[in-house]
Amino acid sequence: MRAVARSVRGATHLKNEKPCQDASEVRLYNGYTVSAVADGHGSDSCPFSDEGSKAAVTVLHQFFSNILINAKHSDAYLTIDTNKEIWIPKQLENLWKQRVREIHKEKQRELDEGLPFPYTLYGTTILVVVQCESFIFSLQLGDGDIVFIYDDHIAEWF
Repeated sequence: MRAVARSVRGATHLKNEKPCQDASEVRLYNGYTVSAVADGHGSDSCPFSDEGSKAAVTVLHQFFSNILINAKHSDAYLTIDTNKEIWIPKQLENLWKQRVREIHKEKQRELDEGLPFPYTLYGTTILVVVQCESFIFSLQLGDGDIVFIYDDHIAEWF
């Protein structure tokens, strides 16, 4: 199995002097490959989406490392399969929101205490693939495509 991820600052971002708002990282944990890709929204209403995408990749790896670091493949599969619909997405959302609040505070950015926290300032999507010899798990929060290409060059889009 092979995992590939790359972020490139696009022409529009270069022209408008905006940073690359994507983040990606592939890590290995105890025989598991975890690939995370986050696509920051990049609009004027999401000026910190570059930080939001980095936060998403960071918390995703923290979350999955806790599940996978000492787990047998059958135990990891059971944990992920049992919790994939609600618990895992909710945990990732909560961890991301917590990290975004920390970043906002670290950067000493203002908050309007009378309004809900403006998470949209850090808007991003996240895609993850966990793979090992016995299973492949993929999850998408927001838009994006996950493509699996097999040896016979057949692609499956998720």
